[in-house]
Amino acid sequence: KVEEIEIPAFSKDSGLRDNGYTFGRKPDGSSNLVIFSVATKGTSNNNAAVLDGTETPEPPVEPTPTAASVVFNELCGNKIPDGPQKYIELFNAGEGEGSLEGWTIRKYAADATDVVGKYNVCWTAPAGAKLAAGEYLVLEADQTDPALGFNAGLSAKKGVKFELVDAD
Repeated sequence: KVEEIEIPAFSKDSGLRDNGYTFGRKPDGSSNLVIFSVATKGTSNNNAAVLDGTETPEPPVEPTPTAASVVFNELCGNKIPDGPQKYIELFNAGEGEGSLEGWTIRKYAADATDVVGKYNVCWTAPAGAKLAAGEYLVLEADQTDPALGFNAGLSAKKGVKFELVDAD
C-alpha cells in the first residue's frame, strides 16, 4: 500500500455538499489535509482557498522527495451543476517520473468481495501509465475505462476510505 486516505462526510445541513467543496492537501503532496472552498481539479492546491478552521496553522515539515512520490492530492464527492464532477486527483510530489502500471485504488466496503481486507478495487492503472514529477492525474467518477477514471462511488454524503496500492 502506498497510501490510505479517509475523507470526511459533508452533511446536507453543513452547506458543504453541493457548493464545490473538496478535500485535499495544501500544499500539493504535503501531509496537511484541508477542506477547500473552491475545487482545484487538475491544478495546484497551493494557493487555493480553504474552509476556515480546517488548515493547520503550521504545516508539518515534509521530507525532501528524491524519487516518484504519488499521493491522493484532492478528492471531490460532490455533483455540482456546471461545476466539478466527482473526481480523485493524484499528484507526483517527487522529483522523478513514476510508473503507475499495475497500481490500483481500492475503496473500503464492509461487504467487499474482491480484495482481502474489505476493499473493492475501483481503478487499475492501464499499461504504460506514468506520472511525471509535479504532474496531476485526474480520474473522473463512474467510468468503466481506467484511462478515464474510476468506477466506485465517491460521495460527499458519507465518509469514505481509499487506498492507493502500487504494483508490488
